[in-house]
Amino acid sequence: MREGQPGVGAVLPRGFAGPSLLAMILFEKYGQHQPLNRQSESYAREGVDLSLSTLADQVGGCAALLRPLHDLTSSPARACMAITSPSGPGQRPDGDRPGLGLCS
Repeated sequence: MREGQPGVGAVLPRGFAGPSLLAMILFEKYGQHQPLNRQSESYAREGVDLSLSTLADQVGGCAALLRPLHDLTSSPARACMAITSPSGPGQRPDGDRPGLGLCS
């Protein structure tokens, strides 16, 4: 393996974590709102030494890796938020119920 190449099963350059571990870290952070320091403590209780800085590096690497996907999917979403209505610009076509009648 050359320097800078991911290991077997690794997703990130110079990384060691496979897709399942990265998914667990990201889900706990963003899905369960568990801070990385608590994740590090939880892994330590299980006998796995993952420091806070290591977890942060993995999250940052995933963010950089997923950036093109974010850019592709966020452009249509932002364009969809533009509201046009017969009532004029800035008027919500769905009255007081946000989220209805938009981007159909």
